[in-house]
Amino acid sequence: MNGDDNAIRERAAGYIDRTQTRIGEALSEAAGSADLRQMSVADAAEGLSAQFQGAGVLAVARNDPSVYLRLSKSINALVRAYG
Repeated sequence: MNGDDNAIRERAAGYIDRTQTRIGEALSEAAGSADLRQMSVADAAEGLSAQFQGAGVLAVARNDPSVYLRLSKSINALVRAYG
């Protein structure tokens, strides 16, 4: 993406922001129900969103959708670590 792709950049940023917000809402709900120890929901949502976005890049670059399955396993391990 270069500097001329502002429309694409804005759409991508909006998608990433919405995804991060949804992850944050899910983490807040889990933290509020004592399913997770006290944690920075915003930081965790940002990290999980980054993992999801990175998985998308890897899946496309490698033509390998199983990247998402491996991501799912790592996210489950992360959530269990906070449980």
